[in-house]
Amino acid sequence: MFKKLLFLFIIFILIISCRRATTRPTLDSIGSPPEDPNSPVIDVDPEPTPEPTPDPEFIIIATDSEEEIESKIQKYYEKHTKYAAFVEGSEEDIKQNNTLEKINTVITRNAYSEGISLDLSETTIIEIPDNSFYGNKYLSYVTLPETLTSIGNNVFGNAEKLIEINFPSALTKIGEGAFRSCINLREVDLQYTKITTLSPQIFAYCDNLSKVVFPEGLLTIENSAFSYCVSLEEITLPEYFRTIGTFVFAECTKLKKVNLNKNIKSIYHYAFYRCISLSSISLPSSLMELGIMGPEIFPDCTSLSDVEYLGTNPEAISCSGNVFDNSMPENLYLPNVEEPADPNMKEKWEKFLGYDWTDKIKYKQSIPIN
Repeated sequence: MFKKLLFLFIIFILIISCRRATTRPTLDSIGSPPEDPNSPVIDVDPEPTPEPTPDPEFIIIATDSEEEIESKIQKYYEKHTKYAAFVEGSEEDIKQNNTLEKINTVITRNAYSEGISLDLSETTIIEIPDNSFYGNKYLSYVTLPETLTSIGNNVFGNAEKLIEINFPSALTKIGEGAFRSCINLREVDLQYTKITTLSPQIFAYCDNLSKVVFPEGLLTIENSAFSYCVSLEEITLPEYFRTIGTFVFAECTKLKKVNLNKNIKSIYHYAFYRCISLSSISLPSSLMELGIMGPEIFPDCTSLSDVEYLGTNPEAISCSGNVFDNSMPENLYLPNVEEPADPNMKEKWEKFLGYDWTDKIKYKQSIPIN
């Protein structure tokens, strides 16, 4: 009996040992699942390398001298092989110590010709004074703080190397010419700001600007705001927008599509001067005035062939002459108008906006969708 129990005990020990020795399969041993030939191939862009979080020794404070500012920038470069200026401080301290002026003096030196980033996100400044970084040839990336409400006149004007800048949600004003001739600025996203008016020449001569997103509360774009933005191809105005000023999109030679909103009231003269790629335009019924000091709205738009008007009254829009001077549109689409039986009304449509539309009117037809 004892021998039988001993034998059973040995068998039990052997079973337990075998179980413990069994190796569970790992993900590596299993391998990858077989590829489904019908599954779509998804290209995943690599994540951009984040800017290293600066050590305290690199952070510029309001009371730093120009020598201390430059020393911190150089030390950061020695560690990370890129130039960057990280700033901390309150609105009051930075203003009192002329900190932005000192930083600009330092980073305009030829030592930074390869480009330098400026990070103000850890400050509590609410405004950047006029001309603060005007003509700075080496400033390439700027990060603004969420406390910022105002960018002054010409602040980043002629900053030729500026590629990217954020626009904080608290921002209510950008001054005249603030980004004029920022020839490498590519995108402007204002959608989360509180801006209601875009100042004159604010983004004029921004050669590489190809995308602009407007804030919902925008009401007015003032004179020459985007003139000579030769890479801009499409604009879409927000719902309650009202007024386009003089020369706003003049010489935007690649502008192909203009999405006017349903509440726009006025477009000033020469607003779309020499937009030679613009082939069609739809004018909403809300329009009341074309041209203030002169009739020309679409002069020298040599590709403009199709015009649509969504209103029903040929005299609803006030204008003093031919808004298509030196442009020769071929078709006028009136989707909401029956062909009039009254000869007088028909004549008014044929002279709509000071242009001769004889035999060019498409009643009850919408403009073709490109």
